[in-house]
Amino acid sequence: MRAFLQGRDDPLCPACTMLAQKQGVLKDGVYENIVDSLLANSRLDSKFASIIRHRIIENFDALRNGM
Repeated sequence: MRAFLQGRDDPLCPACTMLAQKQGVLKDGVYENIVDSLLANSRLDSKFASIIRHRIIENFDALRNGM
């Protein structure tokens, strides 16, 4: 991932992640796993974390399908 971004962009940016997936640098599901890990380690209650996860993944999927 570091070589892909060359230190210039946020590696968790949905657009960067989608591009990495299309170029074969990042396997499907990695972005979702990172989101899950971040939310699991947050202090958010599980209901709110679930809503946030849904929105993040939904926006990521919309971005991925739009390109």
